[in-house]
Amino acid sequence: QSQDVRNTNIAEQFKLEIRKLITWVHLTKEKNLKFQHNHSKPIIMAANPYDPVTTTDSTPFTDERDLPLPPLRYNRSLGPSSRDPERHPTGDEGNWESPDQGLVFYPVPEDKSIVISFTPYDFGNMIPGPIKKSLDNILESYNVVKQLDESIFVDCNNSYAPVNKTCRVSRNLFGSECTSEMNYGYHGGQPCVFIQLNLPDGVTIKPIKKGDPLWEDAQSVLKEKSNPSYVRLTCQGTTSLDTEILESVGNGLGPHGELVMYYPEDGIQAYIYRKRNSKLPFLKPGVMVHFTSLVSRKKVHITCTAWGQLYDNEEKIIDHKLLTTHFVLYVNHS
Repeated sequence: QSQDVRNTNIAEQFKLEIRKLITWVHLTKEKNLKFQHNHSKPIIMAANPYDPVTTTDSTPFTDERDLPLPPLRYNRSLGPSSRDPERHPTGDEGNWESPDQGLVFYPVPEDKSIVISFTPYDFGNMIPGPIKKSLDNILESYNVVKQLDESIFVDCNNSYAPVNKTCRVSRNLFGSECTSEMNYGYHGGQPCVFIQLNLPDGVTIKPIKKGDPLWEDAQSVLKEKSNPSYVRLTCQGTTSLDTEILESVGNGLGPHGELVMYYPEDGIQAYIYRKRNSKLPFLKPGVMVHFTSLVSRKKVHITCTAWGQLYDNEEKIIDHKLLTTHFVLYVNHS
């Protein structure tokens, strides 16, 4: 009986949220109708089909597809759309790359570009698509069950990382919302992107500190003393316009209104890259980045930066630029 009560409560809550969503859409349409009535001037189409349409007096003209949509919180489908959505934005955004020294992002877009383009409704079925397959593949080696052999794997930290062992990097570090079972957040329009650090053998990394060549670039970000075990990772809009689009939704759905969440929160485990036996398995450190709220049908360019300084096998500083990776997020809620 208690189970029936819980099911009833869940159903009623779901109906309530749907009613809220329908009310929001109707109010938006009503506002747009009033706007069109009061601003009946010729419309000039934007050069970029994903930029807002404007009137001759440059007054913004939008419809509900261009406004921030409430992110879906349910792992279920709300039904197909009556519109045939654009599955990919236009424009030459470059190609996905995995450098020997630097950051790389996953999932790998199906067209091998840097545009992670998706429609949440596509993740409501049981057949995994390219995005989910890509993340499943890269994260498989981080499964705990694959790291049980104590003759090979060991728990490491900043003061203990033996040469002849493989340091464990558990998939549990990458957040409960960013799992295969949760469709990595894509079904709710809250995508998770895995950022992995690639370094050549013999190269190590430490947090940037005062006096390092990169300190001038990093000091505004690393104001507080860094944890020596981790290299901080940040992801933000590549340009001020991208940041404006990213922040236009207001508060995100993180515990404290965060728009971007990081797992692990401290960043990349610096001690993973150390002198080691290259014949043993190796798990590259990484951070799962969770974007909790996105604007529908707007491309957002994201740049992620690892605030670390590289060293050679003799502990000498390597001259290099900041380690970054760049990708584009595009969600279509239609």
